[in-house]
Amino acid sequence: MRTDRYLKEKGRPGRQSGYTLMEVLTVLIIAGILATVAFHSYRQYKETALFDSYRYNMVLGVNTAKQAAKTGSHKARLCAGFSGMVDVLKEGKTLNTDEQTCNVTGADWKYGWYTVEAMAVKEGDDIVFTPMVTSINEIGGRYPVTLTGGGKRIDFMSNGRVIPYNTDAEHLVFAAKHDGFRMCKFVLIHRAGDVQNGECTVGKCRDAAAKACESSDSPCSNAIVKACGS
Repeated sequence: MRTDRYLKEKGRPGRQSGYTLMEVLTVLIIAGILATVAFHSYRQYKETALFDSYRYNMVLGVNTAKQAAKTGSHKARLCAGFSGMVDVLKEGKTLNTDEQTCNVTGADWKYGWYTVEAMAVKEGDDIVFTPMVTSINEIGGRYPVTLTGGGKRIDFMSNGRVIPYNTDAEHLVFAAKHDGFRMCKFVLIHRAGDVQNGECTVGKCRDAAAKACESSDSPCSNAIVKACGS
């Protein structure tokens, strides 16, 4: 039989379930901190991936022009791109003089590059070689990209040799720099046609240059160090 004491205890109001305002605020603050860290990490990952793609695209552009010259048994030219070039240059388009010679107003390697080849075109009973665009690589212009000597074009010969414009340097260096990460992605092009690539921390590029050039103090390594900012 239940006693009066049991009934009294049974009827007592217990602690209601739920969370206090302080507990809710604590959870929200922690969630906010985690979301901020996750978002920052994602942005950094995305930025790193985008910057990494520059080196890949630089190597691809050089090798595409190089292969085009060898395959066609003639010269192929890699030209600095310009803003909106994808809408202006269509693959197979006959180029005007400025587009052929890479002298388009506002041309800059940071926008990417395009490859020009002398394509055989039949005109009546004759075959004429007309310069045309055979590849376009647009990279958006987000990071500065420089080339040794400041030239806007590189010519690749059918024998594999490289002829730079506006410089007598034996080694050409494409360099893309990210000021926030203090990183430099570089592509080393030898006049003989060899292509190498690497990366280094801006201001500490001597070791990476020595590895690429197999020498710590040579015109080759000095070119990389200068392009990447020492």
